[in-house]
Amino acid sequence: VVFTFLTSCAFIPWQLSVALNGADLISATQTNKTISEHALSAATGEDCQWYRLLDGEKACMNEEEELAYLKATKCKISAWNPMKIPYCKQLLTPIENPMLPKPKEETACCDPMGVRNCPKEC
Repeated sequence: VVFTFLTSCAFIPWQLSVALNGADLISATQTNKTISEHALSAATGEDCQWYRLLDGEKACMNEEEELAYLKATKCKISAWNPMKIPYCKQLLTPIENPMLPKPKEETACCDPMGVRNCPKEC
């Protein structure tokens, strides 16, 4: 019964949700951290980023732990955000764009039915 009352309070107007998501997007692109990560970092005094949980690590780390984490994950390119916090620039794997043309595969230069004459290179 208590959860029923709590869940009804969890819904926020869509306009506020859009604004918060927009603010998160701007924050993430400018500082590499979401608003909730900034809030948790301010509360703990450490650098907090949620993606570390996916690696089985703790979300909040001090600078020494962060550098050890980057070395352990074999980060090839590390950088520092405007707040002087190190991060790995290659955390996400590149995604193939389905809209780009695919490279042409080598096609057989001979007709499989043998109708055309095949050059000697084939």
